[in-house]
Amino acid sequence: AVACAFALREVTEFLRVSLFVSQSLRAVAWIEPALALLDIALGVVLVGRYGLTGALVAMPLIFALYAGVMYALARRSLGVEYEVGRVAVLALLALGAGAVGFTLRTGHLALDILWKLGLVASLPALAVALVFRSPAERDALRALRRRAVGW
Repeated sequence: AVACAFALREVTEFLRVSLFVSQSLRAVAWIEPALALLDIALGVVLVGRYGLTGALVAMPLIFALYAGVMYALARRSLGVEYEVGRVAVLALLALGAGAVGFTLRTGHLALDILWKLGLVASLPALAVALVFRSPAERDALRALRRRAVGW
């Protein structure tokens, strides 16, 4: 939950910077304090009632809301179509890899490390296979690989 919240926070920061670049400071100036107040209220309610579990629920919720609001503002201000589907696939891939890596325990430290290194090493190939689907993108990746590696 915490890793998911911080991943959402980074998406929000990207969108926030794009709003600063587009000179949409007024929107950021009113939305951030409003979301901070909502964050405090949600924290008081959920943490007060459910303790640490409430905090683990409140944190991703507020960051998801923050990312959603910043996405809507950035899209309206900049007129850019963000590829949300690709970002979602990458986020789910990272979340899934983290979950597998966390639960993957054989009882042998060396074997656990090897499994987890293999999992991390497979992420770029999985990301390319799942995200870069169009023939033009695949051709561009092949050209980039040829230039970088020479084959």
